[in-house]
Amino acid sequence: MEKGFNRSGFMAYMEREFHMENCMLRGIVENLIEYGHKHEQVSKDQFVQWLADMIPEISFGEVAAFMEDDCLTEHGKAEKQQALQIMECPVY
Repeated sequence: MEKGFNRSGFMAYMEREFHMENCMLRGIVENLIEYGHKHEQVSKDQFVQWLADMIPEISFGEVAAFMEDDCLTEHGKAEKQQALQIMECPVY
């Protein structure tokens, strides 16, 4: 868990949902996460919104599902719960 984000869980989800067998694609997503932690995690929900914007195939809630609640606003927590129900994933 890095800065409240379950990176390994998120990457497993991305691989399962988007069949990221391409090492280059996996590297790009990992670089986005790294950059986001350094430059886009100033306030609650900011990292989640930024990462969802950078990867348009996923929603805010899908990214929020991998964040700890204390890193999310009330809106972010609600989006997380909705996404978890749709994703059929265990709580992260």
